Amino acid sequence: MEKVYSELKDFFGSKYSFISSLGYFIGALNFYVSLLLTYKYEFSLMIFILIASVFFVFNFVFSAITSLYIDIQTEQHIRAKELFYFYGMTEYLTLLFIPLYYFASAGLLKSAFLKGLFLVFLAIWIFRIWLVKKKTGLGFINSLIAIFFPHILIITVGVVFVVAVSVMAFVKIYA
Repeated sequence: MEKVYSELKDFFGSKYSFISSLGYFIGALNFYVSLLLTYKYEFSLMIFILIASVFFVFNFVFSAITSLYIDIQTEQHIRAKELFYFYGMTEYLTLLFIPLYYFASAGLLKSAFLKGLFLVFLAIWIFRIWLVKKKTGLGFINSLIAIFFPHILIITVGVVFVVAVSVMAFVKIYA
């Protein structure tokens, strides 16, 4: 895997950052097209731009938080920029969404679309865990925590925000 990663980086050379950033666009496009095919919606440019922005911003935040966690845990430093570019390269795995939809719609795989989405996202997370483990020397558990720490943090902050807004609304309505 390390060899594949370094060969990709060497192959693209100075265009590596552009190709990696393009991965977010490709990932959002594949995700959006698979949703369009599954739920029979019409194409909307604004929704696509929203999905692409969400892919880009969330991965930017996730790479920054992961980099911060790694800096706290180890003496080795991995730059958020390098994580962000690698995350962009892993988004090319979303190219599996479209064939997955066709297999599921042809009846070849029963209820496979949601399972396939889960497996594709699992593969993306496994590649990200692998990179953190190889680049930092952390163990598997710490690498797993480093990758999922941003998810846990954002979910916790989101839940606290929703509870706070609900309490304020309750107090305003019934007080």
